[in-house]
Amino acid sequence: MGDGKQVKNKSGIGKEAVRKSKPVGADGHRARMLERFEKSGADGMDDRQLLEILLFYALPRVDTRDQSVRLIETFGSLDGVLNASRDELTGIKGIGPRAAALLKLVNQISLLRMTPAISRSKSYPSEEDIGALFVGSISDISEERVMLAAFDGKKRLITLYKSPSGSHGSCSISIRTITDFIAQTRASYLAVAHNHPNGDLIASVEDREFTAILEKLIPKLDAGFLGHYIVNSGDFIKIWV
Repeated sequence: MGDGKQVKNKSGIGKEAVRKSKPVGADGHRARMLERFEKSGADGMDDRQLLEILLFYALPRVDTRDQSVRLIETFGSLDGVLNASRDELTGIKGIGPRAAALLKLVNQISLLRMTPAISRSKSYPSEEDIGALFVGSISDISEERVMLAAFDGKKRLITLYKSPSGSHGSCSISIRTITDFIAQTRASYLAVAHNHPNGDLIASVEDREFTAILEKLIPKLDAGFLGHYIVNSGDFIKIWV
């Protein structure tokens, strides 16, 4: 009836059907954002708006605009937010464990969708297997990024972590991020890689120094170190010190 047509009441007097009103306030804003997303998809929205919608589902009674602004200002982009650690996320005002868990879940799903050949049940026992994993994961990215791969005791992939955009050099990832990643994933083994968008597979002095740090650090965290790799669009090398 909400099309403005005349309807009859019991007395036979015509009256205009009442249109169903749309929500107002915060509910109205959410409804408009979701309607916009349904019409235009992600291409019609910026990172902050997409993040705001995502947070609707973790913070159902909160206006998520402020949280999305803080997250983008802190991590630079939606990609940076999704790649942040749980501790980094919960350090942002208004982001609790539930919201952080949702963001990490979306990140893990997106990583697996970007690399469909990755199977959590598959073992990666050799350098060739691990190198191929990294080549398929970050080799086509146009800027330098760092990736961590956590494996269980049988060297089956647990999960991947990709550094936020804008990183330059293998040392750009913090030691704290690595230690938190191992603790959170309960990894038995860890492998590290970064890509060279320019295509060369030459390890710098800094790359070798960082590799030496990892060789000493990882065993102290009760995990085995499976190496530091450099990858390009179709190949890789393992760095030796």
